[in-house]
Amino acid sequence: MVDLNDRITILPELATMDFSTRQSKLLRNFKDPAPMREEVSLVVHRDFVKKRLIEALKKVILQNLPQKIKQNKNQHVVPI
Repeated sequence: MVDLNDRITILPELATMDFSTRQSKLLRNFKDPAPMREEVSLVVHRDFVKKRLIEALKKVILQNLPQKIKQNKNQHVVPI
């Protein structure tokens, strides 16, 4: 829809990792300081007993983040 009607949308960077060359050429980045959210949250009930499962999930998520995301140090935190 965006492609066909000259519209814009804001996409998370991780959602663009598998874009084709043609799609990648259509991407535009924000000017610095670019807004970013480098956060993956795992929220569980305090009585959740499968702590090893959560730790395993955390490990897999961290192992599979692209290196570009892991190394991004150009951050500007905006207070709420």
